[in-house]
Amino acid sequence: MQSREPSIVAMNVKRIIARNAWKQGAIGQRAGYPPKVFSAMLNGNLKIHIEDIPRIADVLGVTPNDLFCREQNAS
Repeated sequence: MQSREPSIVAMNVKRIIARNAWKQGAIGQRAGYPPKVFSAMLNGNLKIHIEDIPRIADVLGVTPNDLFCREQNAS
């Protein structure tokens, strides 16, 4: 398995998890993924497919569009 740069979706998921002080593994399990699979998705080792976006967004309490947005302010 070759590591790649995490996608904008993965970066946004990680940012939302961190901002809310949630546990990544718990979010992954609520979305239906084993913790190692969800971690690989967020680290760029597994591709996040378009079919994954709605259920991940639902667990995070955001819209799928929110996961594609580039953050305007890095502060």
